[in-house]
Amino acid sequence: MEVIIVNDTEKLGCGRANSVYQNGKIVLDHNNIGGVMSVYFGDELFHDLKQTVPKQANELQAFILDLLKIMPIMILALLTLRINKAKS
Repeated sequence: MEVIIVNDTEKLGCGRANSVYQNGKIVLDHNNIGGVMSVYFGDELFHDLKQTVPKQANELQAFILDLLKIMPIMILALLTLRINKAKS
């Protein structure tokens, strides 16, 4: 897999985009910086995984979705512990 950063995704014939997955390559627009670029990179990387190792990509997706389901409970538990600690 190759990652390419370009000045204008429209010149690639895919229209204006923050990122695209094209011909086995992740293409990122150079204006995406910081956290935003990592989100788009992760999305395009997942497209590559779905094409190259679909079974493992589906397992990864299921694992992440399961984590997201329990995250609010974990965050609430941590906040409760901190609040209780601050009160004592």
